[in-house]
Amino acid sequence: MSFLAHPVLPFPVDVPTRVRADIYKFISADKHFIVDDDLPRYSYAVLQALTQHPAHSRCLIKDDANGLEATLWHVLCMLTQEYPTWFEIQPDTHMFKNHLWGFQLVNNEVTRLAKPPLLDNSLAEEVIRYLEHSPSPLTDALRLSVQEDIAIIQRQPEPAKDQAEALLVCLPSGWDPAEKLGQDFSAIHRPVAHGDRLAKSHANLNKVLFDKPFKRFVWSLVSDDVLCHNPSLHTQPELGEVGLEHLFFRSERQTFIPLPQLNRYAFTIRVYSTPLLEVLDSERAERLEQALASMTPAHLAYKNLTHTRDEIIRQLQTYPLNQASA
Repeated sequence: MSFLAHPVLPFPVDVPTRVRADIYKFISADKHFIVDDDLPRYSYAVLQALTQHPAHSRCLIKDDANGLEATLWHVLCMLTQEYPTWFEIQPDTHMFKNHLWGFQLVNNEVTRLAKPPLLDNSLAEEVIRYLEHSPSPLTDALRLSVQEDIAIIQRQPEPAKDQAEALLVCLPSGWDPAEKLGQDFSAIHRPVAHGDRLAKSHANLNKVLFDKPFKRFVWSLVSDDVLCHNPSLHTQPELGEVGLEHLFFRSERQTFIPLPQLNRYAFTIRVYSTPLLEVLDSERAERLEQALASMTPAHLAYKNLTHTRDEIIRQLQTYPLNQASA
């Protein structure tokens, strides 16, 4: 049995469904990173992405390489503050230790720790072997230490302007980081249903995201539990089979780490993908049914539910009776 905690799945289904730039304040118990016993599964998927598709998984603008490097070390400091048992850091000497996988990063070079890794030895060996020859040891050591994808957003000189400076995104939900690098908040979210509403909140968000920590959540229904839904790399099966037993509930917990001294913030994205029937109870089934019923045509198209929403609602209306008879 793993010594890491079991994942706690968020169920951020609101009624009615609306597109809003909702962000929630951090409370004292909140963390930016959630390390749980899904870490080996996530790390394996990240390792595959970095090995096979680095141009789509590690996207960087190097115009301010020193500023970006300082930002990444600040993020590692945040991780270490939240989990001091498993990570150590000396940012002044550029030293970071990961006891879970058994490696250390010193001056952009990865070596093994003397003590064995706390997690699976065979996967730890793969992680270390990859990092020893990584073309970008700092970014990859950070990404393989957490379950969250990470974006670094840089504030530009023009008022209310920003750009995605680094996208360490191996497990995206229906978008390709290689196409979003250098874009601002509004451009990145343009494909979202009713994205114009998000664009209108862009300036107000920039006033707070660079200065205070926040969190937010999103969700969708999908037809597989593959963690990487980059459309350039993975063709998601159509929702042809809409029995509840064929669906997966995919949600994201997103957080914002403000770094005002560096004119940046870090944006973390933790993906959860779980069979829908493992998520539902009677109250959640009713809430999901009402949320689906409230979706506009734009929502349905964006979430790939235009042709399946009504059948999913019909099955949710008979939940859990339909499960008892299955």
